[in-house]
Amino acid sequence: MSKGLVAIVLAAGFTVACAAPQIAIGEPPPKGTTLQITFSSVAPETGKIWVGVCTEAEMAERYSDEDARCTAERWLDANEGASVSFDGIPAGTYAITAFHDEDDNNQLDFDTRGIPLEATGNGNNAKGFFGPPTFRNMKFQLPPASDSQQPLSFTVELYRVG
Repeated sequence: MSKGLVAIVLAAGFTVACAAPQIAIGEPPPKGTTLQITFSSVAPETGKIWVGVCTEAEMAERYSDEDARCTAERWLDANEGASVSFDGIPAGTYAITAFHDEDDNNQLDFDTRGIPLEATGNGNNAKGFFGPPTFRNMKFQLPPASDSQQPLSFTVELYRVG
C-alpha cells in the first residue's frame, strides 16, 4: 500500500473515531434520559419536521449560525406521524425547538420582515413577541437518569405566526 493511501485511510479512521462516541462492544450505552416529543397541529402533512433539544449556548449559536448543532436533533417525515424519541440525553437544562419544513427545502423560510412562513413550535409552547421566544420561556430541567425512570413526554404545538 502506498504512503499516500495509508495516510488517507488513517485520516479517514481518525475522522470517524472523533465523530462518534466510542462504546466498547458488550458495554451498555451511556446513561441518560429518554425524551418523547409529540407535535400537535401538523398540517399539511407534507414536507418534514425538524426538532432540536438544545442547551442555552446551542440555542444562542443557532440564532447566528444555521449550521450550529443541538445536543439532539432529527428530521421527521411529516406524513409518517408527529412523534419522536431521543434516548440518552444527559442531565441539564434544555429547550425544545421545531419547525415544519412544508416545502422540503431543509430550512425555515421567512418573509421580507423576518416572520416565519412555515409553522414553528417550542418547549412549553412558548411564543415570541417581535422575535423568537426566549430560552428562559422554553427551558426545562432534565434530571439525572435512573434505572426506574420513565421517558419524559412533551407536546409541542406547531403554529403559524400571524
